[in-house]
Amino acid sequence: MQQTTLLANKKAAKEELYNLHFIRAISTIIIIIFHFYLIVDMVGIHEPLWPLFSKFGAIGVSYFLLLSGAVLFYHYQNIEIKPLGFYKKRMSNLLPYFWVVYIFFAILFFFTRDRPFFELEIWRIIFSVIGLDGYLSSQIRTYYLVGEWFTGCIIIIYFIFPLLLKFYKKNRYLTLLFLVTLSYISISNNQYMQDHFMLWSKEFAWNPLVRLPEIATGGFIINLYMDKLIVNLRKSFSIALVIFLAIITWAYFSFSYDNVDILGHIPFMAASFILLMLTYDLFMRGKITNRIVKYLSKYSFVAFLFHHQIIYIVVGRINLQHHNGFEHALLCVAICITSFALARLVYGIGDMIKHVVFDKTLFKKTIK
Repeated sequence: MQQTTLLANKKAAKEELYNLHFIRAISTIIIIIFHFYLIVDMVGIHEPLWPLFSKFGAIGVSYFLLLSGAVLFYHYQNIEIKPLGFYKKRMSNLLPYFWVVYIFFAILFFFTRDRPFFELEIWRIIFSVIGLDGYLSSQIRTYYLVGEWFTGCIIIIYFIFPLLLKFYKKNRYLTLLFLVTLSYISISNNQYMQDHFMLWSKEFAWNPLVRLPEIATGGFIINLYMDKLIVNLRKSFSIALVIFLAIITWAYFSFSYDNVDILGHIPFMAASFILLMLTYDLFMRGKITNRIVKYLSKYSFVAFLFHHQIIYIVVGRINLQHHNGFEHALLCVAICITSFALARLVYGIGDMIKHVVFDKTLFKKTIK
């Protein structure tokens, strides 16, 4: 079966896609907004925009997964992956920064909350070292502080990806069909899987096998974008907008958003993802905006690691009941800025740890 794409072009594969930087930054920001207004809602404050913001969490996570798939297929579709080298590169881009933020809050809480760190068995710290503590926290007790479930989920997906890529190259359509079927079976048998596998989360939406269709869909999106859509941006934008509005209309008259499952929202997320890519390239792309979105994208993951605890700290010291909606909005903006500022501050430390652990140790030899 023919699988040719523009990604086979070496020059095209080296092009930096600023629209993906844009989506990464947007995804991080809307997740921060979601978690802040979730806390606002939990303390009993009715915000008129909460019905909208309450969807941001699911949207942001789905964008991250589609983005991860797009980036991985963009870079590796025409490269023969050597699993050890692939795992090394992926982990080196995550764990050093995770460790830095984790230690930051562990030290902060030790001195400000007079809280002894090793409250559980010491061996459980291994789940934090490998970034799975948040993901496993629904199953077992861990030293979870930062990163939530998503960090562990994406780490497991990375370990699955070389096998996924192998099948995708042979037949992408059958691969997607298989992943959708696997996701459906996983959701339907969530309780059974939870009872028999430690790495299976109680929350079905947290499980990597459930979210693999979004990773593969990211591959479809990047191939479609590079092969067809980028050729005529204005025409592609018009078509994508019509499709997006058609999906919105169909969903509105068919069911409520809350009843849309993981598989059901993929068409909506994919259409909006493509629309965002086209919107950036058609209306926003420029030297200044490219620099801004690349800057924000670089620090997005670390800002994501920071934001949840920052929200807890701020809300623990400010009585939200005494402030109005405009002040809540300003506070949310301040939390976003603080998350990215702290990310920028500690990023260099993460770089140093990355260099020492992954470049100067047993992992010294680089394998693509």
